[in-house]
Amino acid sequence: MKIKSRLLAVVTVVIMMLSMASCQNQDTSWAYEIEGITIPSGMLLYLQHNAYSLANTKVAKELEEAGSDDAVRSVNDLLSRELEGVPVSQWIEDYVIQQCRRYAATVIESQEYGLILDTTDVNDAQSSAQTEFKNYQDIYEKMGVSAATLKDWALDSLRQNSLFTAYYGANGPYEVGAEDQEAYFIEAYALATMYFVNMSGMEDTNAINSAITEFITAVNGDTPFIEALIELESHLPEENRTSGLTDEDSTVTESNFIGLVPKEVDNTTSQALIDAVWELAQFDRYDRIDLADGSVYIICRKDLSDSVETYLMLYGNDLLKEMKAEDFTEKLDGIGETLSVTSNEATLKKYSIKDTGKRWEELMEAYA
Repeated sequence: MKIKSRLLAVVTVVIMMLSMASCQNQDTSWAYEIEGITIPSGMLLYLQHNAYSLANTKVAKELEEAGSDDAVRSVNDLLSRELEGVPVSQWIEDYVIQQCRRYAATVIESQEYGLILDTTDVNDAQSSAQTEFKNYQDIYEKMGVSAATLKDWALDSLRQNSLFTAYYGANGPYEVGAEDQEAYFIEAYALATMYFVNMSGMEDTNAINSAITEFITAVNGDTPFIEALIELESHLPEENRTSGLTDEDSTVTESNFIGLVPKEVDNTTSQALIDAVWELAQFDRYDRIDLADGSVYIICRKDLSDSVETYLMLYGNDLLKEMKAEDFTEKLDGIGETLSVTSNEATLKKYSIKDTGKRWEELMEAYA
């Protein structure tokens, strides 16, 4: 019996050693193969970390919008929650594979449309990736992400830009005509001259309030804007003058105060100010706008249709992306969903969502 037990133990050890050797010999350099397109492990890790950051932001936003005092306290806490109707771990997994499918769809569609990145594009992507990696090498190494992965994403961005133009540009299958762009532009943006009256630190504002009234009367009459503004700012302390008109060799003109105002907040303009501009029904008339936070603006809304062609020449490409970005993503995701995927289970086990979560948490704590 003892001999038999010893033999059994030896066999067990041999089996374990063979199993370990087999695991060690498995290729974990790639995570997925999608229609012949390989997704490297570095890309998997990159996307997992992005997914954790995005999930954390989305959960925090949901809690804030619900008026909850609750907060995500750890990666385990995050994984214990739900996001968009599914467990966060599932949401992260879905996000990663969706991004991989989109990546593959971009490559396939670019080939279909005969879009080839030239040597300059490739070199620029490599240079950009190397600089990015060098600047944040410690972080990327802890993520398990190499400069090669960053280059892959830089190239993906270039492919998407080319494909977007092929889709929606001239003679593309989803071409957006000039009339449609103009209609969208006028619907989405207002044009306005705006001046912020900086009254911070002023105890007596009677003089400046009177000067604002005089300014509005003057510019709504025949007085040139710059001339009236110089007079207005003469009633402000020097540190409160924001126009730069009194600077030596000033080249400030009225155009410096004219800008596009989106219909919805763009993270650089407050919604209250945006609403105030859009509520001005009469064009070419200056009005004083007092916001709830105490700030004071002088605003004149312009008729954008008079200069829409000029602005489209300047911002046409950006506007087209704004118009069709969501549609473009949906099209790529639709193609991506039809592609066959082969998973490398050894890689997915080695770089599990839970293990990546631990590294992500360590990075968040180290660089908070």
